[in-house]
Amino acid sequence: AILAGVTVPMGAASFGVNYGKRGNGTFSQVGAQYDLSKRTNVNLSFGNADTGAANGQTNEYSLSLNHYF
Repeated sequence: AILAGVTVPMGAASFGVNYGKRGNGTFSQVGAQYDLSKRTNVNLSFGNADTGAANGQTNEYSLSLNHYF
């Protein structure tokens, strides 16, 4: 199994990329996070997973507003 990821902070924003592989399956993910305050952020991500089987590919999108108490 292989897993690699990089996150780059740029002020209040952070950008990241992840990649993984295990056997015939792979996944990749791209995301961004923007800090609205010390405890609140907005997160946007896109991911793709492929199990290696026929019709085994899926795309996932995510948008979230997070607040930590």
